[in-house]
Amino acid sequence: MSRPFRHLAVALGLAALTGLGSPVLAATREGSDLTADSLDPIASWYRGAPIVGMTVAIARADEPPLIVAWGHVDAARTEPATPHTVYEIGSITKTFTAALILRRVEQGPISLDETVTRWLPELRGSADEVTVRHLLAHSSGLPSDPVAEDMSQPVSAEALLAAVRDRPAEFSPGARFRYNNNGYGLLGLILERESGRAYADLLREELLEPLGLSETAPCAFEDATRPAGFNHAFISDDGPVLHIRHHPLASGAAGMLCSTAGDVLAWQSGLMSGRVLQPQTLALMTEPQRLSNGSASPYGLGIYVDEDGERLHHGGAASGFITQMAWRPRERLGVVVLTNGIYAGALAERLEQDLAGSAMGRAWSPPVEAPMSQADLEALAGAYRIGPTRLDVFVLDGRLRARPEGQVAARLLHQGGGVFRAEHDPELVITFPGDGTVILEKAGRALPTGRRDP
Repeated sequence: MSRPFRHLAVALGLAALTGLGSPVLAATREGSDLTADSLDPIASWYRGAPIVGMTVAIARADEPPLIVAWGHVDAARTEPATPHTVYEIGSITKTFTAALILRRVEQGPISLDETVTRWLPELRGSADEVTVRHLLAHSSGLPSDPVAEDMSQPVSAEALLAAVRDRPAEFSPGARFRYNNNGYGLLGLILERESGRAYADLLREELLEPLGLSETAPCAFEDATRPAGFNHAFISDDGPVLHIRHHPLASGAAGMLCSTAGDVLAWQSGLMSGRVLQPQTLALMTEPQRLSNGSASPYGLGIYVDEDGERLHHGGAASGFITQMAWRPRERLGVVVLTNGIYAGALAERLEQDLAGSAMGRAWSPPVEAPMSQADLEALAGAYRIGPTRLDVFVLDGRLRARPEGQVAARLLHQGGGVFRAEHDPELVITFPGDGTVILEKAGRALPTGRRDP
């Protein structure tokens, strides 16, 4: 069976990751049933989401990684994705930032429970009770809205500090978990002020060079050779469109890095295997933080913690790139998924989970769908109005898709009787009774009924 869309390599150690080894078309790692061929059915399903291009990397600690790429890096689909394709990794950058802060905690200059105003006196009066721990754990309560709407422009330290200082707090420090890019931008400023060096230099000298991460660096905004990310806000087969490129200094220490799947996997392995932090510090980083009411947060100090610590992960989204990395301590298994465009981060996370399941020997099958003829699908297509919102419903590649106005198109999976589930969110149920209306339910709660335009 021909698979012209797949370009793959089994990387054999650091030599292959740095280009010194020779990629092969297909191979099996010694003692493992995991091969590129075994991943093809999973990748094929998710590429229909659609994804223009993606690279994945899988390995147990201290074993050679399997690195496989599918698809393309350009809208014309002429340049294939490869194991060495560089992607924006977005908020996976936060794991690097957190590690740099925690190393400073180990060394003594920074304390987790000191207030941030020690390093950022500009925030006195607005962040007097906010600690470094709160910033790491996304529990500071500081304003979380973007400093500027235009992510293609850099954000200065002065602008970040002013936005955090002048906007109202969202809740008391430690009371809630709320994801906050601004907080990690502040951590980058703390690192620079404590060390007297630029954040990018700290990254290179303390993490990238010692771990041999030669394909990881702050994204180069004006590099025309760097692959682009894509939007999928399209109807019919017009194809993807280029996403506006974010300036690396729009996110700074919260999301400025570009990397390859192999490098992200090597970073994750190095971090989780104790080559970056002392054991007690790594344990602290990977433990869910407690909120002021005693409940557990879903986040540690720089990483999400799921399933009683059995899965540690972080995703990213920048310029259309959607990424995910995850580590399973019991199996010592790392998985990285880098894509240049997918319509929901939840899909990248689910893809990572399916790849991990395959690596652990679990059989994979696509989501359950009830058959429905092309003609019956086409009969449901049209523009529906749900209050002031337009919902475009159309058929692409034999499946129904729905696109809310101003958003991207989601693949709908038929459950039978005109009832569909959104692929990216199984709790979102969309029913077409056959009378020209559409009924949406989210987690069992009915949303306003929509009606098809004449």
